[in-house]
Amino acid sequence: MKIERVEVFGVAVPLIGEYKNAYLTKSVQKSVIVRITASGGVTGLGNIDPTPGYSKEQTPDHLEVLRGKFAPLLLGMDPTNVHAVLAKIEPAVRGFLDSKAAIEMACVDLAARVAGMPVHTYLGGAVKEKLLFNAWIGILSPDEAAKETLGWKQKGFRSAKIKVGGNIEADRDRVKAVREAVDRIFRYASTRMRAMTRLLPSSWRKWWRHSSCSSSSSRCRTTTSPAWPKCAAQRTLSACRSWRTSRCSTTQA
Repeated sequence: MKIERVEVFGVAVPLIGEYKNAYLTKSVQKSVIVRITASGGVTGLGNIDPTPGYSKEQTPDHLEVLRGKFAPLLLGMDPTNVHAVLAKIEPAVRGFLDSKAAIEMACVDLAARVAGMPVHTYLGGAVKEKLLFNAWIGILSPDEAAKETLGWKQKGFRSAKIKVGGNIEADRDRVKAVREAVDRIFRYASTRMRAMTRLLPSSWRKWWRHSSCSSSSSRCRTTTSPAWPKCAAQRTLSACRSWRTSRCSTTQA
């Protein structure tokens, strides 16, 4: 079996309204789709969603590299030998991991179709019978965020990812409003806490999570969040410990 054709498409998927994160406001999701066709007409699909602020290269860059660099290299190769395909494209262009992932997805999809089984079976078997998806709450005012979360809950969603960034007080108020609007069955998470942990030296992280301020008090968790950028900027453990201790000593339940 050999790859006979590689097609690369740029698509713009309309979103429901505008969506704002820490980097941009958008009303469409610009994505890249790779379709590989092999002997006999069997096809495989791969997809990536480059996003400014998160992806190193953007959609136009991927379209150019996929069409101009990678597609010619794939012609004549066996798409079911994914290792050989990756070994071919990896040294051809530095970076562009998303583009390489799209090709890998398309080859795996194609190989599974040839084998007559779902991709999850081809990769070793399903580990879950049911998958749950998060609602996404953009950077909105507290009232708008709470209203939108309730709307997603009414549609059947039981979790949401709340976007934050730019103003930590506004972030705090947004998360607080969502928390007060939905009951404990509804799960939510924001992105800032995970992002800030990456700025701290790894040796600090265990202490930060398990120090006295990581109690179950919601007031403590809410009021200590501004410590993250301050500690990350100062880069000293003593400054973090001092700031955190003084902040939490008056807020823990």
